Amino acid sequence: LSTFCLNFNLSYVDFLDYRVLQKSGPTNVRRYKVGVYFRGKRLAVGEGGSIQQSEMSAAENALNNSGKD
Repeated sequence: LSTFCLNFNLSYVDFLDYRVLQKSGPTNVRRYKVGVYFRGKRLAVGEGGSIQQSEMSAAENALNNSGKD
């Protein structure tokens, strides 16, 4: 997603924001749900076993959904 923004000369650091929306399960098998936001609008949500995995999933979902509008 960051590369996508760079291709359009957008300063993604100023606009992209990842927010943990939910944590569930015990610490040894915790699951995270993370939303990726662009200029305050949520683009997609991703889930995973770590925050980083969840962010990557959210970014992938945002790119996959970008042509569906």
